[in-house]
Amino acid sequence: MQEFLEKEDFVSLQPFITKQSFSITLKRHLEESLNQSKVTHIKTIINQYKEIIIQDTSFIKNLIRIAFDQNLADLAYDIFSCMPNPEPLLSSFFFECVRKEQGELLKKINETHHDMIEERETPLERAFFAASSPYAEKIIDDYPDYFEKNGQNLFENALATYHIKTIARLSRHYQISIPEEEINQCFIRAAQQNCLSFFTLPQIQSSSIPETVIIKALKVASKHDHNQVIYFIFKNYNVSVQTLCNSFLKAVGYNQTDAAKQLSQLITQQYQTCTMKELEKWYEYANDIYSQALNNAFTNQNTLLISLILDSPFPLKIETLSTLIEKTSGTLKKQLMEKALAHLPTISRKNPKRLLAL
Repeated sequence: MQEFLEKEDFVSLQPFITKQSFSITLKRHLEESLNQSKVTHIKTIINQYKEIIIQDTSFIKNLIRIAFDQNLADLAYDIFSCMPNPEPLLSSFFFECVRKEQGELLKKINETHHDMIEERETPLERAFFAASSPYAEKIIDDYPDYFEKNGQNLFENALATYHIKTIARLSRHYQISIPEEEINQCFIRAAQQNCLSFFTLPQIQSSSIPETVIIKALKVASKHDHNQVIYFIFKNYNVSVQTLCNSFLKAVGYNQTDAAKQLSQLITQQYQTCTMKELEKWYEYANDIYSQALNNAFTNQNTLLISLILDSPFPLKIETLSTLIEKTSGTLKKQLMEKALAHLPTISRKNPKRLLAL
Protein backbone atom coordinates (compact mmCIF):
# COMPACT_ATOMS: atom_id res chain seq x y z
CA MET A 1 0.00 0.00 0.00
CA GLN A 2 2.82 2.38 0.84
CA GLU A 3 4.30 2.01 -2.63
CA PHE A 4 0.92 2.61 -4.30
CA LEU A 5 0.42 5.75 -2.20
CA GLU A 6 3.83 7.07 -3.17
CA LYS A 7 3.04 6.50 -6.84
CA GLU A 8 -0.50 7.86 -6.42
CA ASP A 9 -1.76 4.63 -7.94
CA PHE A 10 -5.33 4.96 -6.74
CA VAL A 11 -6.66 2.16 -8.92
CA SER A 12 -4.39 -0.40 -7.27
CA LEU A 13 -5.33 0.95 -3.85
CA GLN A 14 -9.07 0.54 -4.42
CA PRO A 15 -9.33 -3.00 -2.93
CA PHE A 16 -7.69 -1.82 0.33
CA ILE A 17 -9.57 1.36 1.20
CA THR A 18 -12.23 -0.33 3.34
CA LYS A 19 -9.65 -2.04 5.54
CA GLN A 20 -8.49 -0.61 8.88
CA SER A 21 -4.88 -1.15 7.89
CA PHE A 22 -5.31 1.24 4.97
CA SER A 23 -6.37 4.08 7.24
CA ILE A 24 -3.31 3.52 9.44
CA THR A 25 -0.97 3.36 6.44
CA LEU A 26 -2.58 6.44 4.90
CA LYS A 27 -2.06 8.55 8.03
CA ARG A 28 1.53 7.40 8.46
CA HIS A 29 2.23 8.16 4.80
CA LEU A 30 0.79 11.67 5.08
CA GLU A 31 2.91 12.46 8.15
CA GLU A 32 6.06 11.14 6.45
CA SER A 33 5.29 13.12 3.30
CA LEU A 34 4.71 16.23 5.39
CA ASN A 35 8.08 15.82 7.08
CA GLN A 36 9.58 15.73 3.58
CA SER A 37 7.57 18.81 2.52
CA LYS A 38 5.86 17.02 -0.38
CA VAL A 39 3.16 19.67 -0.62
CA THR A 40 1.58 18.81 -3.98
CA HIS A 41 1.57 15.09 -3.20
CA ILE A 42 -0.10 15.68 0.18
CA LYS A 43 -2.85 17.79 -1.39
CA THR A 44 -3.50 15.08 -3.97
CA ILE A 45 -3.73 12.33 -1.34
CA ILE A 46 -6.00 14.37 0.93
CA ASN A 47 -8.37 15.25 -1.91
CA GLN A 48 -8.50 11.61 -2.96
CA TYR A 49 -9.17 10.19 0.51
CA LYS A 50 -10.87 13.10 2.25
CA GLU A 51 -13.80 10.96 3.44
CA ILE A 52 -11.45 8.66 5.33
CA ILE A 53 -9.27 11.42 6.77
CA ILE A 54 -12.10 13.59 8.13
CA GLN A 55 -13.20 10.77 10.41
CA ASP A 56 -10.20 11.45 12.65
CA THR A 57 -10.24 15.07 13.84
CA SER A 58 -7.25 14.57 16.13
CA PHE A 59 -5.15 13.40 13.21
CA ILE A 60 -6.10 16.43 11.09
CA LYS A 61 -5.25 18.77 13.98
CA ASN A 62 -1.85 17.11 14.31
CA LEU A 63 -1.30 17.34 10.55
CA ILE A 64 -2.06 21.06 10.64
CA ARG A 65 0.30 21.57 13.60
CA ILE A 66 3.13 19.74 11.80
CA ALA A 67 2.51 21.81 8.67
CA PHE A 68 2.87 25.02 10.69
CA ASP A 69 6.03 23.71 12.36
CA GLN A 70 7.45 22.90 8.92
CA ASN A 71 6.72 26.50 7.84
CA LEU A 72 4.08 25.23 5.42
CA ALA A 73 1.32 27.55 6.62
CA ASP A 74 -0.39 27.71 3.23
CA LEU A 75 -0.65 23.93 3.20
CA ALA A 76 -2.11 24.03 6.71
CA TYR A 77 -4.74 26.46 5.45
CA ASP A 78 -5.51 24.24 2.45
CA ILE A 79 -6.03 21.25 4.76
CA PHE A 80 -8.25 23.29 7.05
CA SER A 81 -10.33 24.88 4.29
CA CYS A 82 -10.92 21.69 2.31
CA MET A 83 -12.69 20.02 5.23
CA PRO A 84 -16.50 19.86 4.81
CA ASN A 85 -16.96 20.98 8.42
CA PRO A 86 -13.94 22.97 9.66
CA GLU A 87 -15.59 23.98 12.95
CA PRO A 88 -13.92 21.24 15.08
CA LEU A 89 -10.56 22.40 13.71
CA LEU A 90 -11.18 26.10 14.23
CA SER A 91 -9.67 26.46 17.70
CA SER A 92 -6.48 24.59 16.76
CA PHE A 93 -6.05 26.42 13.46
CA PHE A 94 -6.61 29.86 14.99
CA PHE A 95 -4.15 29.03 17.78
CA GLU A 96 -1.47 27.90 15.31
CA CYS A 97 -1.91 31.07 13.22
CA VAL A 98 -1.20 33.13 16.32
CA ARG A 99 1.57 30.89 17.64
CA LYS A 100 3.46 30.98 14.33
CA GLU A 101 2.56 34.65 13.75
CA GLN A 102 0.89 34.10 10.38
CA GLY A 103 -0.72 37.50 9.90
CA GLU A 104 -2.17 36.89 6.44
CA LEU A 105 -3.77 33.60 7.45
CA LEU A 106 -5.12 35.20 10.59
CA LYS A 107 -6.70 37.87 8.44
CA LYS A 108 -8.31 35.20 6.24
CA ILE A 109 -9.67 33.22 9.16
CA ASN A 110 -11.06 36.38 10.77
CA GLU A 111 -12.84 37.29 7.54
CA THR A 112 -14.44 33.87 7.12
CA HIS A 113 -14.99 32.69 10.71
CA HIS A 114 -15.01 35.81 12.90
CA ASP A 115 -18.45 35.27 14.42
CA MET A 116 -17.87 31.57 15.01
CA ILE A 117 -14.58 32.27 16.80
CA GLU A 118 -16.18 34.93 18.99
CA GLU A 119 -19.11 32.67 19.87
CA ARG A 120 -16.93 29.74 20.82
CA GLU A 121 -14.57 31.93 22.92
CA THR A 122 -12.12 29.10 23.63
CA PRO A 123 -9.96 29.85 20.55
CA LEU A 124 -9.55 33.45 21.69
CA GLU A 125 -8.51 32.75 25.27
CA ARG A 126 -6.03 30.04 24.30
CA ALA A 127 -4.49 32.09 21.50
CA PHE A 128 -4.36 35.29 23.56
CA PHE A 129 -2.44 33.58 26.34
CA ALA A 130 0.12 32.26 23.84
CA ALA A 131 0.45 35.34 21.62
CA SER A 132 3.45 37.63 21.32
CA SER A 133 2.75 41.27 22.20
CA PRO A 134 1.92 42.50 18.65
CA TYR A 135 -0.44 39.58 18.04
CA ALA A 136 -2.08 39.95 21.44
CA GLU A 137 -2.88 43.56 20.56
CA LYS A 138 -4.18 42.43 17.16
CA ILE A 139 -6.52 39.89 18.77
CA ILE A 140 -7.88 42.58 21.10
CA ASP A 141 -8.40 44.91 18.13
CA ASP A 142 -10.12 42.19 16.08
CA TYR A 143 -12.42 41.07 18.91
CA PRO A 144 -13.09 44.17 21.05
CA ASP A 145 -16.55 43.04 22.19
CA TYR A 146 -15.21 39.75 23.51
CA PHE A 147 -12.44 41.41 25.51
CA GLU A 148 -14.68 44.15 26.87
CA LYS A 149 -17.00 41.44 28.12
CA ASN A 150 -14.40 38.92 29.31
CA GLY A 151 -11.32 41.02 30.12
CA GLN A 152 -11.76 40.84 33.89
CA ASN A 153 -12.40 37.09 33.81
CA LEU A 154 -9.34 36.51 31.62
CA PHE A 155 -7.28 38.61 34.02
CA GLU A 156 -8.41 36.49 36.97
CA ASN A 157 -7.61 33.29 35.06
CA ALA A 158 -4.14 34.62 34.27
CA LEU A 159 -3.61 35.65 37.88
CA ALA A 160 -4.67 32.22 39.14
CA THR A 161 -1.83 30.64 37.14
CA TYR A 162 0.59 33.60 37.31
CA HIS A 163 0.64 33.95 33.53
CA ILE A 164 2.50 37.23 33.84
CA LYS A 165 2.55 38.53 30.27
CA THR A 166 -1.25 38.18 30.10
CA ILE A 167 -1.63 39.88 33.47
CA ALA A 168 0.55 42.75 32.23
CA ARG A 169 -1.32 43.09 28.91
CA LEU A 170 -4.78 43.16 30.43
CA SER A 171 -3.75 45.37 33.32
CA ARG A 172 -2.25 47.92 30.93
CA HIS A 173 -5.00 47.75 28.29
CA TYR A 174 -8.01 47.81 30.62
CA GLN A 175 -6.46 49.51 33.68
CA ILE A 176 -7.15 46.45 35.83
CA SER A 177 -5.32 46.63 39.15
CA ILE A 178 -3.32 43.70 40.45
CA PRO A 179 -4.44 42.87 44.02
CA GLU A 180 -1.92 44.24 46.54
CA GLU A 181 -1.43 40.82 48.11
CA GLU A 182 -0.37 39.39 44.72
CA ILE A 183 2.15 42.05 43.67
CA ASN A 184 5.21 40.52 45.34
CA GLN A 185 4.57 37.04 43.96
CA CYS A 186 3.88 38.46 40.50
CA PHE A 187 7.13 40.44 40.70
CA ILE A 188 9.11 37.24 41.29
CA ARG A 189 7.19 35.34 38.60
CA ALA A 190 7.80 38.18 36.12
CA ALA A 191 11.54 37.79 36.69
CA GLN A 192 11.21 34.04 36.21
CA GLN A 193 9.17 34.43 33.01
CA ASN A 194 11.34 37.23 31.57
CA CYS A 195 8.40 39.63 31.31
CA LEU A 196 9.88 43.13 31.18
CA SER A 197 6.51 44.71 30.39
CA PHE A 198 5.28 43.78 33.87
CA PHE A 199 7.97 45.87 35.57
CA THR A 200 6.97 48.98 33.60
CA LEU A 201 3.32 48.88 34.69
CA PRO A 202 2.50 52.15 36.51
CA GLN A 203 1.10 50.18 39.43
CA ILE A 204 4.36 48.22 39.84
CA GLN A 205 6.58 51.27 39.46
CA SER A 206 4.65 53.05 42.19
CA SER A 207 4.66 50.03 44.53
CA SER A 208 7.12 49.53 47.36
CA ILE A 209 8.81 46.20 46.68
CA PRO A 210 10.46 44.59 49.74
CA GLU A 211 14.17 43.84 49.57
CA THR A 212 13.52 40.12 50.12
CA VAL A 213 11.31 40.07 47.01
CA ILE A 214 13.96 41.88 44.94
CA ILE A 215 16.56 39.35 46.09
CA LYS A 216 14.33 36.41 45.10
CA ALA A 217 13.53 38.02 41.73
CA LEU A 218 17.22 38.50 40.94
CA LYS A 219 17.98 34.91 41.90
CA VAL A 220 15.31 33.42 39.63
CA ALA A 221 16.29 35.76 36.77
CA SER A 222 19.90 34.59 37.21
CA LYS A 223 18.87 30.95 37.27
CA HIS A 224 16.96 31.35 33.99
CA ASP A 225 19.56 33.56 32.22
CA HIS A 226 17.27 36.60 31.96
CA ASN A 227 19.95 39.26 31.80
CA GLN A 228 17.62 42.07 30.66
CA VAL A 229 15.47 41.59 33.75
CA ILE A 230 18.60 41.56 35.91
CA TYR A 231 19.74 44.88 34.45
CA PHE A 232 16.29 46.46 34.80
CA ILE A 233 15.99 45.49 38.46
CA PHE A 234 19.51 46.74 39.18
CA LYS A 235 18.82 50.10 37.53
CA ASN A 236 15.43 50.67 39.14
CA TYR A 237 15.77 49.20 42.64
CA ASN A 238 18.24 49.39 45.49
CA VAL A 239 20.31 46.24 45.02
CA SER A 240 23.18 45.48 47.38
CA VAL A 241 26.51 44.15 46.17
CA GLN A 242 25.94 41.09 48.34
CA THR A 243 22.72 40.36 46.45
CA LEU A 244 24.51 40.79 43.12
CA CYS A 245 27.25 38.40 44.24
CA ASN A 246 24.76 35.76 45.40
CA SER A 247 22.88 36.05 42.11
CA PHE A 248 26.15 35.77 40.20
CA LEU A 249 26.97 32.54 42.03
CA LYS A 250 23.49 31.24 41.22
CA ALA A 251 23.91 32.05 37.52
CA VAL A 252 27.31 30.32 37.33
CA GLY A 253 25.97 27.31 39.21
CA TYR A 254 23.19 26.92 36.65
CA ASN A 255 25.63 27.50 33.78
CA GLN A 256 23.80 30.64 32.63
CA THR A 257 26.52 32.55 30.79
CA ASP A 258 24.62 35.69 29.77
CA ALA A 259 23.21 36.31 33.24
CA ALA A 260 26.60 35.68 34.87
CA LYS A 261 28.29 38.10 32.48
CA GLN A 262 25.69 40.80 33.16
CA LEU A 263 25.95 40.36 36.93
CA SER A 264 29.75 40.37 36.88
CA GLN A 265 29.72 43.63 34.94
CA LEU A 266 27.38 45.18 37.52
CA ILE A 267 29.52 43.91 40.42
CA THR A 268 32.67 45.31 38.79
CA GLN A 269 30.97 48.68 38.25
CA GLN A 270 30.07 48.80 41.93
CA TYR A 271 33.61 47.79 42.89
CA GLN A 272 35.13 50.58 40.81
CA THR A 273 32.95 53.26 42.42
CA CYS A 274 33.20 52.09 46.04
CA THR A 275 34.89 54.05 48.78
CA MET A 276 37.60 52.32 50.81
CA LYS A 277 35.20 51.96 53.73
CA GLU A 278 32.61 50.28 51.50
CA LEU A 279 35.25 48.00 50.01
CA GLU A 280 36.13 46.66 53.43
CA LYS A 281 32.53 45.51 53.90
CA TRP A 282 32.20 43.29 50.86
CA TYR A 283 35.61 42.80 49.19
CA GLU A 284 36.29 39.58 51.09
CA TYR A 285 32.74 38.44 50.42
CA ALA A 286 33.18 38.96 46.67
CA ASN A 287 36.47 37.08 46.88
CA ASP A 288 34.71 34.10 48.46
CA ILE A 289 31.82 34.19 45.94
CA TYR A 290 34.11 34.39 42.90
CA SER A 291 36.22 31.51 44.24
CA GLN A 292 33.12 29.35 44.63
CA ALA A 293 31.97 30.45 41.18
CA LEU A 294 35.30 29.42 39.65
CA ASN A 295 34.89 25.95 41.12
CA ASN A 296 31.37 25.74 39.69
CA ALA A 297 32.52 26.93 36.27
CA PHE A 298 35.18 24.20 36.23
CA THR A 299 32.60 21.61 37.27
CA ASN A 300 30.36 22.75 34.39
CA GLN A 301 33.37 22.92 32.03
CA ASN A 302 32.24 26.38 30.93
CA THR A 303 35.39 27.99 29.52
CA LEU A 304 33.63 31.32 28.91
CA LEU A 305 32.72 31.64 32.58
CA ILE A 306 36.17 30.47 33.69
CA SER A 307 37.77 33.24 31.62
CA LEU A 308 35.21 35.77 32.87
CA ILE A 309 36.05 34.98 36.50
CA LEU A 310 39.81 34.96 35.94
CA ASP A 311 39.60 38.33 34.16
CA SER A 312 37.66 39.92 37.04
CA PRO A 313 39.45 42.45 39.30
CA PHE A 314 38.86 40.32 42.39
CA PRO A 315 41.53 38.11 43.94
CA LEU A 316 40.61 34.46 44.30
CA LYS A 317 41.41 32.15 47.16
CA ILE A 318 44.89 30.70 46.79
CA GLU A 319 43.60 27.34 48.01
CA THR A 320 41.04 27.26 45.19
CA LEU A 321 43.59 28.28 42.56
CA SER A 322 46.19 25.78 43.80
CA THR A 323 43.72 22.90 43.63
CA LEU A 324 42.65 23.82 40.09
CA ILE A 325 46.24 24.37 38.92
CA GLU A 326 47.05 20.78 39.90
CA LYS A 327 44.13 19.54 37.76
CA THR A 328 44.83 21.55 34.60
CA SER A 329 47.49 22.05 31.96
CA GLY A 330 48.39 24.29 29.03
CA THR A 331 46.92 27.77 28.56
CA LEU A 332 44.36 27.40 31.32
CA LYS A 333 47.02 26.43 33.85
CA LYS A 334 49.02 29.49 32.83
CA GLN A 335 45.96 31.73 33.34
CA LEU A 336 45.40 30.28 36.81
CA MET A 337 49.08 30.79 37.71
CA GLU A 338 48.98 34.41 36.56
CA LYS A 339 45.82 35.06 38.58
CA ALA A 340 47.38 33.54 41.67
CA LEU A 341 50.69 35.35 41.29
CA ALA A 342 48.95 38.70 40.83
CA HIS A 343 47.58 38.47 44.36
CA LEU A 344 50.51 36.89 46.19
CA PRO A 345 53.01 38.86 48.27
CA THR A 346 55.99 40.15 46.26
CA ILE A 347 58.36 37.55 47.70
CA SER A 348 56.13 34.74 46.38
CA ARG A 349 55.89 36.26 42.91
CA LYS A 350 59.66 35.92 42.53
CA ASN A 351 59.36 32.18 43.02
CA PRO A 352 56.26 30.84 41.19
CA LYS A 353 57.12 27.25 42.12
CA ARG A 354 56.25 28.04 45.72
CA LEU A 355 52.65 28.64 44.68
CA LEU A 356 51.62 24.99 44.74
CA ALA A 357 53.00 24.60 48.24
CA LEU A 358 50.84 27.41 49.64
